[in-house]
Amino acid sequence: MSTDNHNAQKPAKITAFETFVSKLKSEAGKDFVSAQQIDQAIGQAVLLWLPDQDEKTLIDFFAGIEIAGGAALARKIERHPLRPAAVAPIVEDARMKAEADKQAKKDEAARAKEERDRKKLAELKAIYENQITAEVSEAAE
Repeated sequence: MSTDNHNAQKPAKITAFETFVSKLKSEAGKDFVSAQQIDQAIGQAVLLWLPDQDEKTLIDFFAGIEIAGGAALARKIERHPLRPAAVAPIVEDARMKAEADKQAKKDEAARAKEERDRKKLAELKAIYENQITAEVSEAAE
């Protein structure tokens, strides 16, 4: 069966839907390329901008992107020739603070769980003691 015969047998709604999906895919591809081009333009602009910046701006910039990018990206970024040495302690302090904050949240969650467990145990103990007292009272009567 030829493609023309096959397409001729399709209902008009299916053909229209396939056309719609094809156009959506085409537009999505354009958006993806545009997003990629925007990212590249930003990267190129930053590379042109960096050499004209003062020390403080460079420190703030590199510290900000290294902290935001995480350890894997930071290891690459820290090799940039315009990155001031003063960035390293800032990034390290930020990492240590983030780790301390993370640990504090874990500790607080553990304390909260322990408190819930204590309350639940006290409730169960009270229920048990009430049942024992009731059974002893019934037996005495």
